[in-house]
Amino acid sequence: MSAALVVILRQKQIMQRFHGAGAWGHETARTPAELGVRENWLFRRLVSRDVLRDVGDGRYHLVREGVLRQRRRYRVLGLVSLALIVAALVLLAL
Repeated sequence: MSAALVVILRQKQIMQRFHGAGAWGHETARTPAELGVRENWLFRRLVSRDVLRDVGDGRYHLVREGVLRQRRRYRVLGLVSLALIVAALVLLAL
């Protein structure tokens, strides 16, 4: 499994935990510890990309626009990866 795929899967897992907890606003925000999420560089990347927003007391919630942006980013990365694989296969067949 490639490193990029591991990063994507881990970030999706973080997003799914907050989604499963219903953390979509200030009132429903949760701490990462409550959800079993480590505050590592993957978590901080989601915060810096405004997928997760800090409400100021150590609690975070998902930002709808950020989640949609992140999903588009995953889709584009997947399509580019697929195109590279197809191109490699075509070159190998020559």
